[in-house]
Amino acid sequence: MRCVARSNRTARSTGCTPNDDGNAREVDLARVERLVDLVHLRRQEAADVSPSESPPASPWCDNSPASPRTAWLAAGLVSLLAFVVLLPSLGDRPFYTTGEPREAAVVRAMWDGGSRILPRVDGHRLPSKPPLYHWIALGISEMRGTVDETSSRLPSVLLAALTVGLVVHAGAVTWGAGCGVLAGVILMSTLEWIHQARVARVDATLGFFLTLVLVAVMRARTAPTSTASRAAFSLGVLGATLTKGPAGALLPLTLVAFEGLLGSPSPVERRGLGPRLSRARAFLGANGALLALGLTSVVAGSWTLAAWWIGGNEFAEQLILKENVLRVLDPERLGTGHRHGLFYLVPKLFLGGLPFSLMAPALVVHLVRSRPLAPATRWLVVWTCGVLFLFSLAASKRAAYLLPVYPAAALLLAHLVVMPALDRPTRFLMRQALIGAAAVVALSGGVVLILAFEVPLPAAVPGLLSTKDQQGFAAVLAGVQRQAVLVAGAASGVSLLGMLAIALARNEHFTRATVATAAALALVTAGLIPPLEGAIATERSPRAFARAALRRTGNTDCALLGEADHALGFYIGRPLARPGSLAAAAARGLTCVIAPARVVTKAPPGWAIALQSSSRGESGHDSLVLLQRDTPR
Repeated sequence: MRCVARSNRTARSTGCTPNDDGNAREVDLARVERLVDLVHLRRQEAADVSPSESPPASPWCDNSPASPRTAWLAAGLVSLLAFVVLLPSLGDRPFYTTGEPREAAVVRAMWDGGSRILPRVDGHRLPSKPPLYHWIALGISEMRGTVDETSSRLPSVLLAALTVGLVVHAGAVTWGAGCGVLAGVILMSTLEWIHQARVARVDATLGFFLTLVLVAVMRARTAPTSTASRAAFSLGVLGATLTKGPAGALLPLTLVAFEGLLGSPSPVERRGLGPRLSRARAFLGANGALLALGLTSVVAGSWTLAAWWIGGNEFAEQLILKENVLRVLDPERLGTGHRHGLFYLVPKLFLGGLPFSLMAPALVVHLVRSRPLAPATRWLVVWTCGVLFLFSLAASKRAAYLLPVYPAAALLLAHLVVMPALDRPTRFLMRQALIGAAAVVALSGGVVLILAFEVPLPAAVPGLLSTKDQQGFAAVLAGVQRQAVLVAGAASGVSLLGMLAIALARNEHFTRATVATAAALALVTAGLIPPLEGAIATERSPRAFARAALRRTGNTDCALLGEADHALGFYIGRPLARPGSLAAAAARGLTCVIAPARVVTKAPPGWAIALQSSSRGESGHDSLVLLQRDTPR
């Protein structure tokens, strides 16, 4: 055997001679050990964490996957907790926006005997979304015996809670049960998630099925692909398609293909695009993309053909052209009002993710300093950035479109929070972020507490608000004072938990600070949001006006002037004619007309104002009047 020393100089420095092979090996091993020690020392110096200062391993996350039984038990318990937190006063808040009653009206049309495939609201309007959400709401309505606010919102609450369970399970089987529980707690405490989980819209349903795809691929990145993960992937793609349309399938398949392109099992494959494309195709196949496409083509395709048979070209124009093409390319032709610039969703993501989005700088620093990323972590980053990027390309944008981002972000944040040792920059950013998040929560509780005790506010405060916001603030103030004891108790608890979280964050107990902040937000969700939302909704909803109008008009057919009011139509419960003017209504023999008060400032000849609403409508300034024909004496 040859000595490793290749020159006289090297031989003299290492003590190796051409005839001393054994000594050369020992010297080389010693050099390797010294290099390893040097690298370890440099890393510690960069992190500014000495071995004696490193905190002990966290029992919350030891990077050891939990057993399936433990993971499912944790997921079930946290899902139940999320459901209980989101449920209070679900039906006490009447409809007053456009989106909720529009979807609830579709469910009522099915309930009243309309087609389960493609119902027509009021006998003429087609739904704007595929039917999966409406089918779930219809099933709940069948069990409850009515279609109302509760039955229309329960699908969102139920599926949002199940999504929390999926996140807990994914975190538990990847990084440990504690890490999964913390991820679920973070998700259920995110502001946008709380909001969308309590409304009768399709977004929470879409978020559940896309999260099913997210966790199925995440599991495949850490363990051999199983039949269960492929089935979950396929079910997620199918459910997303039946909730949102073709975009529901295109989004996850695009992200999975991109993740396959990024993977690099060997240095040789990095040199060409062809091997990467082959690897992406193989990754799609391993996750069950062919099964997902086949199942979606059969089930969703069958519904599409049946709906096309019923609705004809009107269906193709409404659900295919308008909702999936024009909404992306030219929303102005739809009149949706959701056209925004390229970077519109970036601040919306930050605001919707509060208070835990304050940890985003710490997360970014940690991810940059931790490269190369583990496969599961990289997939979560690809999902988060990919969803934001793809929805930013569309011309029509809503903050609710980002709902699928929050489960992935919650997993990333939870893994960061419970890590046993963080470098100095990350620790500093985490400490400031958690202190800021807890301070915002504590301050919010203090403000509500002041309102509950009717402490006079400075006269300048209302002047800082717009007319609409002043009306909303007055409604909130009245609602808080009507339930002063309940609100004051919840606000006190929120403030105390927020202050506790500040103290924990200052001492760098990041896991405990996060749990305390999440507990405060759970109290906000269950104890503060229902009375505040209820006050605003009652002040702006046409429910009371519609019930009073029905008592006055009985079964008489009525007309509606002005723009369509979906909430009014839901509560009236029967089709409203749209004659366009009072003269046209009189010509058609209609004896009662509902119109905005700004359109009818006084009763025209031959008509009398029989009723005027006290509510102001979704915009905060519209009220409604009921006009009835004068009957000759």
